[in-house]
Amino acid sequence: MMGMAMAALFAQLVIIPRTKASVRALLVIGILITMLGISLLLIPNMNSALFAVSLTLQGLGSGFMRPAVAAGGSLAVTPEEQGAVAGFNSSTAAVGFVFVPVVLMPLYLYSPTAPFWAAFVLSGLILLTTRSKQLDVMEAPIDTESVEVDAMTRPDRHKNF
Repeated sequence: MMGMAMAALFAQLVIIPRTKASVRALLVIGILITMLGISLLLIPNMNSALFAVSLTLQGLGSGFMRPAVAAGGSLAVTPEEQGAVAGFNSSTAAVGFVFVPVVLMPLYLYSPTAPFWAAFVLSGLILLTTRSKQLDVMEAPIDTESVEVDAMTRPDRHKNF
């Protein structure tokens, strides 16, 4: 687990800031790396070193995906809707903690590798959605000149105090 966290931090603090990749590219790279990590879990009689590599790859993939999902959601909506998107995005982890055990435990009872196959297939389906024309907004560069000044930082905001 520490390898996952370190890999995610490495992606977010070192790799991503040095690239000019679009949100879509970061999402695709993250999904592919995660799928590679998941596929290693499907190897029969895996040793602990390979298990650690698998988790580290999944962490690295997550490190690419999480900022891409947050940025993509922000780019896809109006400034007025960004708070709702941020709230929804934050709630997905909690939803995962609730529903993943309920869904994946029966799969595990069917076969110990079934949850990993399900995660691999689901990741592949999500990868296919990155080709959607509706996500073309994630290719556009961020226009910093049209960003509105936050109400809290405007000088006229404090004139009544």
